[in-house]
Amino acid sequence: MGSQGTTKTLLSSGHWSDYGRLSIEVHGTMSYVIGHESASRIYHMAKTTHCSNVACSRSTSLRPCTAILRRTRETHSQKHPLRPSLILRQVIPIIHAVLQLLMMIVNMPTKNIILFGETGAGKSSVVNLMAGEEKAKTSPDSERCTMHWKEYPIAFDGHEYKVFDTIGLEEPQLGIQEYLDAIVNAHDLITKLKNEGGIDLLLFCVRAGRFSATILNNYRLFYEWLCEKKVPIVLVLTGLEREKEMEDWWRRFGDAFQKQHVIVDDHACITAANNLDGRHQHLYEQSRQLVRKLVREHTYDKSEGGWRVGDSDGWLVRFVRKLVELILDNIAVKTKKIKTVLTKRCGMPPEAAAELARQVKELHRK
Repeated sequence: MGSQGTTKTLLSSGHWSDYGRLSIEVHGTMSYVIGHESASRIYHMAKTTHCSNVACSRSTSLRPCTAILRRTRETHSQKHPLRPSLILRQVIPIIHAVLQLLMMIVNMPTKNIILFGETGAGKSSVVNLMAGEEKAKTSPDSERCTMHWKEYPIAFDGHEYKVFDTIGLEEPQLGIQEYLDAIVNAHDLITKLKNEGGIDLLLFCVRAGRFSATILNNYRLFYEWLCEKKVPIVLVLTGLEREKEMEDWWRRFGDAFQKQHVIVDDHACITAANNLDGRHQHLYEQSRQLVRKLVREHTYDKSEGGWRVGDSDGWLVRFVRKLVELILDNIAVKTKKIKTVLTKRCGMPPEAAAELARQVKELHRK
């Protein structure tokens, strides 16, 4: 669950009647302290339960543990202080269960999500909606480079995710510099995720309204070309706070996506606006649950691991060739500039880069 160091003190429950603090420390060995006289006895009993050698670096994963201990403590009346032996009989099974839970959490991989869509679709707001806090700035970003991304670690429902908020197409087609930037950013993103577990989910963010060529080309760019149709994709439709029932929008207009061959595994109709009046605020909370459920069902509820590029060079050639379809017709394609980007920014061998640049120019002429 990360390599940011081991958190030694996992729990500190507060006072247990008159016997002091209960604490659990895990780092190769384990010690429990309830008062002074019982410390040694508890330590040896803990060792016999085989609960040592547990590590965890995210203290937020321990909230269920503290809740278990708190509820156990609150069931006893203050008028009848517990004897150390009684505490031991009740606490040790709880500790054992807690540590089994911790082992499950520790071994659970982080899922990687690519969030994409054009500016104004509400991508940053969707990140904040899922996270339950402000992680991403919702103001327009000065960096508008196609396929540039920002990474946000978030956690909900006991699971951890990395969301890569990625800039999609702003217009249906690209200028030559935008084309080259998209190649470099896509290459960097795919390389990074290849080394970090692969891509588990594409989250396509679209503001509800008329279907446009930009929506279609963003779908092709990320789902068909970047991920080669090998990653689950779900659609999040934003801006539906004025609908009586948000799902009604999909019933009326969802067939437009089907007609344009934008096929997704699932969808959610939501509002990501967190400044609504009381009459609509419940829709925001409802939207949080809808998006979280959508993400969980298509990541942790599936047995497959994330998709990784096998042959990176082969993938890059295919991506570069496909992306030619988006270059504006009246743009002059210069093979030297393409070759320079492929060699210096993407690490392609010079001969292969020269051949691919030549193919790109030929494809653009057709």
